[in-house]
Amino acid sequence: MRTGLVTRIAVGGAILAVIVGGVFAAQVFAVARQQETARRTLQSQHTLALASELEGLVVDIETGERGYLLTGQERFLEPLDDARASYASIAAELRDSVTSPARKRQVEQLLQGVNSYIDEYSLPVLSDAKSGQASARSTATLEDGKRRLDALRDQFERFYDTERAVEARRARESEALARWTVVMGVLGAAGSILVIGAYVLYLRRFFVRPIQRAATMSNRLAGGDLSIRIEENGPGEVGDLERSFNTMGRSLERNRDALSEVIAEQTTLRRVATLVAQGTRSDALFTAVTEEVGTLFDARTIRLVRFETDGSVTALATWRATGSAGSTDAAITRVAQSVAVSGRPVHREVPGEGDGAAVADVGSTIGVPILVEGRPWGALVSVSRQRSVGDTDPEARFTEFTRLLATSIADSQARAELVASRRRIVSAVDVTRQHIERELHDSFQRKLIQLSFDLRVAESDAPAEWRWLRAEVGRAADELDELVDQLIEISLGIHPEILTEEGLTAALRALARRSRPPVDLDLKLTSRLSAEVEATAYYVVAEALDNAARHAHASAISVAVGNDDGRLGIVVRDDGAGGADPSRGTGLTGLIDRVEALGGGLVISSPPGLGTSVSAWIPIGVEEP
Repeated sequence: MRTGLVTRIAVGGAILAVIVGGVFAAQVFAVARQQETARRTLQSQHTLALASELEGLVVDIETGERGYLLTGQERFLEPLDDARASYASIAAELRDSVTSPARKRQVEQLLQGVNSYIDEYSLPVLSDAKSGQASARSTATLEDGKRRLDALRDQFERFYDTERAVEARRARESEALARWTVVMGVLGAAGSILVIGAYVLYLRRFFVRPIQRAATMSNRLAGGDLSIRIEENGPGEVGDLERSFNTMGRSLERNRDALSEVIAEQTTLRRVATLVAQGTRSDALFTAVTEEVGTLFDARTIRLVRFETDGSVTALATWRATGSAGSTDAAITRVAQSVAVSGRPVHREVPGEGDGAAVADVGSTIGVPILVEGRPWGALVSVSRQRSVGDTDPEARFTEFTRLLATSIADSQARAELVASRRRIVSAVDVTRQHIERELHDSFQRKLIQLSFDLRVAESDAPAEWRWLRAEVGRAADELDELVDQLIEISLGIHPEILTEEGLTAALRALARRSRPPVDLDLKLTSRLSAEVEATAYYVVAEALDNAARHAHASAISVAVGNDDGRLGIVVRDDGAGGADPSRGTGLTGLIDRVEALGGGLVISSPPGLGTSVSAWIPIGVEEP
């Protein structure tokens, strides 16, 4: 039966109290005995003193009566009378000074002898002497008194011897008790010290040291060493304390590990979310996610798949742990197909038949769907070495990553649709521009030229005397020619025919020839590009040249256009006034939107007084022959 700490301390304290109390009681008893012996010794001494005083009274009586008998003088009777007066009180005190029956009998015998001397000899002799009888002063009477007194003195001596013997015995007893008291005191003190020392050592070993050890371990635990443990060998509540400490340490260690897992998971999620927010390319994002998830969950294989309309799955990214052996493709495919059918997470603790069961280190396969707009788009599949992934609900942890993937995929699709829509708008605008240019060239421009020709014929056919008419017709023909030139310029700005027929290189050269400031062309185009790319590049250069001439008042312009590394690069620089700001609503704002609609970018650098630089890049895509 386990004994509690309070019970152990109480029992130990009670034993110590009993031992110390016993020693103290023995000491008290010894002191009391010693005091009693000392009191009796004093009583014996007092009895001796009373007996001696009584003997002195008897001597005074004898001396007084002898002096009176020899001299007849009354003055010898005064000490005798005083002795007789004191006798009764001293005799009574002597009786009370003894307690034992034997000594009381001895006192009574002594007092009887004194009384006999006084009553049978002293008083009768004095009475006879006072009456004048000669026999009272005779030698025989005196000898009889002396004999009686000697007998009485022998009786007193025997009494003295008895009392001295009693006093000596009591003195010895007192000395023995004193020695016993000292010995008991020393032994009691030594025993108390030993018992107290043993009790202190017991407390130190079974209570103080374990508590100190627990305090030290608590400090180490508070310092972050959560793996520290205490031996659970303490008694009672100390053992409970040690077990509670170890339980707390294990709990803190588990909580620390769980918190570390949560922090690692949140850190990984934050990195993935950052990639999603930055608009990382899908292939790079998929690769990063599989690697992050595989490292976080200590998986064997992580694969991201897409569901196809024909029921098959396509692997988009795969991560494998270093040193992984064997193939897990069958297990991944079956789990992915199950996810595609159910649209919900699938968790298999052991590989089933046909899932690569021969692979010994496949312990758990988990597939979590990637839902885009509520429909299964694909799945994130994990193959783990263990029968679980460190959590009672691993699917929920994978779901956090699939949600980010779904967000990225939805954003990518939305961006792709937006880009496609903007491309369609750009293409539609270009087609409209081209149609307008054809209408202006094939219809209005030809009719206006024909009308101008007719006016010139009418001018030449008018009579010479109709000079005013010839002048009006000539002026009308000149204005019509100017209108034709403006129409040609407008048609070139809308969509130059040379761009459609001969391509970007010819169109840019024609554009440079029409520019008022001289243009230095550096064209490195190896082939024709798509119509929308060539049109966008043409309008960028045209707008830059127009701004340099009309707003920047440039005196020289350089144009560099070339295709390299899958994209078309355009750089237009001038030495004009600078200070161009697209936010003020210039034509460059529309060009930025047009370039970005094709997935490219446009940057303008125009510090005041240092000219303007327009740089653009456009993805080429598939080049046309």
